[in-house]
Amino acid sequence: MQSLQKHNKTFYLIALCWLVYTCSYIGKLSYNANIHQMGSAFQVSYAQTGSISTFFFFAYGAGQIINGFCCKKYNVRFVIFFSLLVASIMNVLIAVLPTFSVLKYIWLVNGAAMSFLWTSLIRLLSETLKKEDVNKAVVVMGTT
Repeated sequence: MQSLQKHNKTFYLIALCWLVYTCSYIGKLSYNANIHQMGSAFQVSYAQTGSISTFFFFAYGAGQIINGFCCKKYNVRFVIFFSLLVASIMNVLIAVLPTFSVLKYIWLVNGAAMSFLWTSLIRLLSETLKKEDVNKAVVVMGTT
């Protein structure tokens, strides 16, 4: 019975981390999925709308490297919560702000916030799960 409870906790933790990362991935792609509509709505060129994605991916890529080295120092619970909170706020702001010029900075902040998630979730899984379950968890997380 106790083994089944541990199996269920393992399953739920992996499933929750997968769900969190999947939702964050949808948030990452939300701007790119609407890039043509953004160009039409603000009457700007495709190059201008594409620059916003560049800001995101620069912040996200640099953040991934930095957070990969520093994530051992973070409180994982707070980092995951605040990363999702900031990313959610940035996704709402990009949808409601009436000026195009600030969107690249909002998406830069979104990229920085999102860069904390992968390393923090993998750290959480590796510190919480048994060694034999960590490999399964990483494979599952990779399906996002």
